[in-house]
Amino acid sequence: MSATAQTEMWETPAGNRRGHIDQSLAAPEKSAFAWTVLVLFAVNVGLSIALVRWQVASIPVRSFFALASLGMIAFFRWEIVVRAMSNHRMKLTVIALVAFFGVVSSVISREDPAVIFRQLLEIHVQCAIALVLGAAMVSIWGVRRVAYLFIGLVLASGGVAILQFTDISLAWDLRAGLGVIQNDLPTTKLWYTKHFRALGVSMSPVILATQLCLAFIAYWALRAHETHGRILASFDHRIVIALALFAALSVVSGNRSPLLGAVVFAAIYAATRESRVMLAALAAVLVAGPVLFLMLTNMGELGLRVATTNDGSSLGRITLGNYGLRLFFDRPLGYGLGFDPREHWPGHWEYLQHSPNLQAIRNYGLHNFFLNSLNKYGVPIIFVAIFIAYHLVRRWALYLPFVVYMVHVYFHNDGPLQSDILIWYVLALFPLHEMTREHGNPFGRHAPARGPEADAQSSGVVRAI
Repeated sequence: MSATAQTEMWETPAGNRRGHIDQSLAAPEKSAFAWTVLVLFAVNVGLSIALVRWQVASIPVRSFFALASLGMIAFFRWEIVVRAMSNHRMKLTVIALVAFFGVVSSVISREDPAVIFRQLLEIHVQCAIALVLGAAMVSIWGVRRVAYLFIGLVLASGGVAILQFTDISLAWDLRAGLGVIQNDLPTTKLWYTKHFRALGVSMSPVILATQLCLAFIAYWALRAHETHGRILASFDHRIVIALALFAALSVVSGNRSPLLGAVVFAAIYAATRESRVMLAALAAVLVAGPVLFLMLTNMGELGLRVATTNDGSSLGRITLGNYGLRLFFDRPLGYGLGFDPREHWPGHWEYLQHSPNLQAIRNYGLHNFFLNSLNKYGVPIIFVAIFIAYHLVRRWALYLPFVVYMVHVYFHNDGPLQSDILIWYVLALFPLHEMTREHGNPFGRHAPARGPEADAQSSGVVRAI
């Protein structure tokens, strides 16, 4: 195949190779229409970060802006919406399939039909809308601008968190003001009234950490597009800087799980480099490891939560994990879309009575996204997970940063199709071009030294999902 043909395959998603150059890599529109939908989209993302609970007539205000943006695109440029749905048809199919399993599990569990409908609307339908809207914005404005918009809004919340960490009262007052607008729950108010942990303008420190994970993934997606999929072809210092910033903000907000995810990511990323880099990284770990351990010990003694591993939260997760497994084995077909583990603890209290922090099973969620999903949807979700894992492994180089997110949600309740809507905007940045083993080498070790056509030829980015 000629270099020109390979370049066209790079620019045009699979299933749509009829001479159309996809707008995600082309120059963005700058019309009044494009600016209007961008502003609506930006407000929607901003509200999803800072005022997620703000409602009018029981409808989240952010939803009005999402629907207005997508509706405007569908009315004036319907072909963009059709193309977005086509490019992401596999992800949309997964959403629909998981929703179907949720309905079946709910019916078996005799769930209230009103609860089923509400959950479908608030989670599955909303996720599908977010994915299509994000993909449409990528088509109009390109990956670079959409990614930077998302990253900028998340970093704004992170910047406020830094001010809160240094106990700047204005930053705490800002979050308190947002809490008045959206009528925060009493448990949420404790974060900023008692100055427990920095949370930026996000709903909680944990949700800020989730958003930071997504911002890092969005930056990786941007670099993947800028390198035509060959992001592992060379050591990228910008990725390292982004990872360092991500880790610093995780420390500021007192979140441990993102730091663990960052370590796993860094280890895998380092493993893709030359042996000399690996040896240097190993030596650095051996030298810096004891120093870092002493630093974390001192930080823990000073009360910095990120360095503490023997608090009630950590110990309670062991009990919650055992409880979640017991719930699953009791009802392997799932508890339905309205699953709440706090409703089932009486039948398991006796068996777990010697577990640490036993009160956790009565007061908290499972604090494990995977266990939550398993109990909500039942055994069928395992087959969906295997299908997703298969595609992730096949394209592991492109989806590598998701390991940070997966480690994080392993210790928390929210995740895809589980209250985290923002991830679907980030997934919209990964739509068109996938690295495969059949086409090219993602490490680029045998690629030509330069030239856009040579980059396109060696990238192997030709498949859409």
